[in-house]
Amino acid sequence: MKKKPLFLSILISIAAAIAMMSLLPAASAATGYIRGDANGDGKVDIADATMIQMVIAQMTPDTDGAIAKRGDVDDNGLDVADVTKIQRYLVEAEDENHIGERITEQQPTRDEYELPFVPC
Repeated sequence: MKKKPLFLSILISIAAAIAMMSLLPAASAATGYIRGDANGDGKVDIADATMIQMVIAQMTPDTDGAIAKRGDVDDNGLDVADVTKIQRYLVEAEDENHIGERITEQQPTRDEYELPFVPC
């Protein structure tokens, strides 16, 4: 009879460990995003332009700002110009905004949080 509670507690521990691992950020989230990939599917296509239009028209919420961050290709806020620039990128027109390139976000280091020394 004592084997069942032990087995059950091990099973619960394994399930809890798996659940905790799913809460960790994905490796791709830590390395950045693709400029113009508004919907976050790993490629820039017409679905991204449509997603931006839906956010601008307030038909799709962008509660965490991720769509605006990935879709803002000219770094001046999410607007219809971003849609046009993505569409031009898709027809292989000139692209000065580096659409489709991976943007890496450097994680702050401990040194960036330290206060500078100020003599008294």
